[in-house]
Amino acid sequence: MNEILIGGYYKHYKNKPYKVLDVAKHSEDLSRLVIYETLYKNDLARVWARPEKMFLEKMPNGTDRFELLSPENSKINFDFFHCHIYYDQTSKPQAEALHQLLIASAFNYEIRVSNMYDRLLGPHPQWMFEVDFQKTDFLKLIHFLSEHRNGLNILIHPLSGNDIIDHTEYAMFLGEKQNLNLSGL
Repeated sequence: MNEILIGGYYKHYKNKPYKVLDVAKHSEDLSRLVIYETLYKNDLARVWARPEKMFLEKMPNGTDRFELLSPENSKINFDFFHCHIYYDQTSKPQAEALHQLLIASAFNYEIRVSNMYDRLLGPHPQWMFEVDFQKTDFLKLIHFLSEHRNGLNILIHPLSGNDIIDHTEYAMFLGEKQNLNLSGL
């Protein structure tokens, strides 16, 4: 995958687990830095920063420096997930194209694609449509969305039974993190 899943769980090529907290900009050259935390005892530091290019690079043996983990191998081991694909009036054509692409590709996944909603719903800060899917399709669908999102921001979260935790602690984003209105949950 050529981008970071903010909130995603990753395994370093030396088999240590991490969670990506955010992507920041370096104050001097505005380069992108991945901010991530250790999910194991580490006396040196709990939170780390690494240039995005380095985080995403392949090692000399061809493996990823950091590999996105499936739900079974992370804290988000739930059976069902939602994605909320955000758009506005300006980005609606990209959203419509992705919506149609997802509907056309549904035979490859066990997904449900909702209607497009040109209004605010629930905690979501923009218009959106939703994709429901199972954990068995998590990695495949995240890679697909990363490749085809065309600048759209996407919230991904499990369905744990707790809407607040799903939209905060378990929230993952392709693109920019979005500020959700949690008061309605």
